[in-house]
Amino acid sequence: MERRGEEPRWRTVSMLLAALLLVTSVTSVESRFLRMKNNQVVAVKQPSSNVRINNGVGIKPLSLIQAAETETDTEAHIHRPSHTKDLSAATFVSIGDWGREGSEAQRAVATSMAAFCAKSSPPCEAVISSGDNFYDSGVTSVNDKQWRESFEDVYTAPSLQVPWHACLGNHDHQYNRWKHQIEYSTTSSRWKMLDRFYFVDFDYSTFRIRFIFIDTTPLIKSYQTRFGFDGDALRALDSSGEQMRWLNQTLCGSSAQFNIVVGHHPIYSASKHGDTEDLTNILLPVFNDNNVTAYISGHDHNLQYLTRTFSENSPSSSPSFSVVSNHTLHQFVTGAGSKTDSYMTNHPHLYYDLPSNGFISMSFNSSSVTVEFRGIDSDEPLYDVHIPAIF
Repeated sequence: MERRGEEPRWRTVSMLLAALLLVTSVTSVESRFLRMKNNQVVAVKQPSSNVRINNGVGIKPLSLIQAAETETDTEAHIHRPSHTKDLSAATFVSIGDWGREGSEAQRAVATSMAAFCAKSSPPCEAVISSGDNFYDSGVTSVNDKQWRESFEDVYTAPSLQVPWHACLGNHDHQYNRWKHQIEYSTTSSRWKMLDRFYFVDFDYSTFRIRFIFIDTTPLIKSYQTRFGFDGDALRALDSSGEQMRWLNQTLCGSSAQFNIVVGHHPIYSASKHGDTEDLTNILLPVFNDNNVTAYISGHDHNLQYLTRTFSENSPSSSPSFSVVSNHTLHQFVTGAGSKTDSYMTNHPHLYYDLPSNGFISMSFNSSSVTVEFRGIDSDEPLYDVHIPAIF
């Protein structure tokens, strides 16, 4: 019999169990913190806007934390340019579909890109890769010879010794080898693929750029039954819808004047692969709802500029497509880093195409970004597009 004024025994036992569970949970979080720290990644309690949300714990690259030692925790995600002289402007270049063991065409693009970056003012801040980084089937480890033959020994110019932020392409996913490109980021001074999907902020005196890198292959169902792909593994990567929730949250939480999404597969394309219907249904609503500045992709081996302006009466294949009136989607295909596809067709959203090797450059200031198409036979831009900042 329990005496009046005493806690019932069952309640005491429950309180002890709850306390034990709490201690176990805290220990688990602390051990995860230590493991990530040993791998040169730090877990923080309150995710900030360069932090990928992973089971409620924010993860950010140690290099970004070290670069912001004097900043507060809420600002530590900001990438501070280390070599840019004019902090009111910034320059980037982007290529895709390039890793072919230093082929003649690959080296020609590398030479042209290096020459542009050497002359640009301010200097190129980073290289943005739109995937299919290593042909034909990714890399087998961080020691694969392709790292040397297709990357380190090709892009040797001093002007290209800058961070390379890359996303994964379908060839990088073959035989489930994609993890090795993320692992190489821990050993390389410039290869910076932080995860399957991640983002990096570049902060300047009067504007901010957010590059958001996504993994499009698991979003396209046809790869689940193709030769060379692990269908079960691809389904597992997208089974919970984590990536799209993260993308929407990352865009909604952005204060950047330029939000640039980078993924391997184009939404629209006038070349042989054509439009990617799965991405039309999945990405367009998110891009439109969040006023994405531009989408950079690869996959088709050429250069294209496609654009579409949405109005309240715009048709959509997605029933959940909430149209933001007069939002214009600017899409750039930059998949001509080492091979070209000459096949092009009429497309209602195509404004420019170049079926030859090349890359694109992006010049930012506080009011706009100018995207220029560049080939390998001329120092002059072949075509340019001006996109206003988001205010």
